[in-house]
Amino acid sequence: MFNFTLKRASVVGLVLAFGIGASAQTFMYEGICYKATGNKLTVQSVTGKTKPTPENGTLPEHYTGDIVLPETIEYNGKTYIVDKLGTGFKGEPITSLHMPNSVTDVGIGAFQDCSSLTTINLSTGLVKLKQNMFTNCTALTEITIPGTISALPNATFKACTGLTKITFESSETPIEAAANAFVDGGNSALKEVVIHRPINVEKVAAMADKPFRGITSIETVVLDGGVTEIPASYFEGCSSLKNVTLGENVATIGTNVFAGTAVESVTLPEAVTSVSSGLFASTPALNTVVLGSGVTSIDALAFSNSAIRNINLTEGLKTIGDQAFSGSGLAGELVLPSTVTRIGAQAFAKSTGLTSVSI
Repeated sequence: MFNFTLKRASVVGLVLAFGIGASAQTFMYEGICYKATGNKLTVQSVTGKTKPTPENGTLPEHYTGDIVLPETIEYNGKTYIVDKLGTGFKGEPITSLHMPNSVTDVGIGAFQDCSSLTTINLSTGLVKLKQNMFTNCTALTEITIPGTISALPNATFKACTGLTKITFESSETPIEAAANAFVDGGNSALKEVVIHRPINVEKVAAMADKPFRGITSIETVVLDGGVTEIPASYFEGCSSLKNVTLGENVATIGTNVFAGTAVESVTLPEAVTSVSSGLFASTPALNTVVLGSGVTSIDALAFSNSAIRNINLTEGLKTIGDQAFSGSGLAGELVLPSTVTRIGAQAFAKSTGLTSVSI
């Protein structure tokens, strides 16, 4: 009898010390089912094979409509923090979601197949998004990525056929986007890309492809704020891209970045010193490029087969690379700055509108 009492007391002590009963607590609050682990809450799915059993209320058949999640919940005299979403909303007919900044984690495919989801605000507590997070969210039209998020994995926005605008908020931390973050078989509808933060050039450059390369629907690109470098071929082949705005901090633009686009005019920031190889190659709508006063070189093929008509070649320019303006739309007389010391082979070949080139 004495031993039995000791064992029972030990079990009670463990429950009090570690909260075993509390860690499994599941309850309903304002139509959403939560599971508590300590003082942290995770949203529970109501459509899975194994359904949760809340200690209060009744599970809905689905989560629907506009969802507003609070940061904290008072329940049975205790304050809980809404911390994780898991896959609680996966495939549900929700139309919008307000995600509190207390949320630090979401599951893989968290909103996959939420085909009615039109708007969502992401928590600034998130550090990374998950694969297939918005796959098949066909009604989602635009999204803002908080500055706290450092990476977009493959298929983050796969088959988001209605997504037309994405904005990356300011941050000192570089953003790293996987090659297939936005497209799968070219089914992107993106029209506008706004990036206010650095791009992780080292990791992007190692990819077989670039996240925006070849997305033919993109029309407008803004790169400012903390963006200092644009990786090679980043927007190459974006054949509808007409409008490009570059912030004053952009100093390096990789090769072929705007090749094969519909860009009409571009002003390069003062910090740019080189017009890289193939930067504006095969741009049939290009009319005007304004160079900064710091440009010292125009590299090989930079404007080859472009329609460029107007460009300010400023004093300080030293080299013009091979075929730099080959097949371009330059016409009439072209006077080069007195600082030019090298003109590459066939630099102006097939620019049939040119009548003379002189220094």
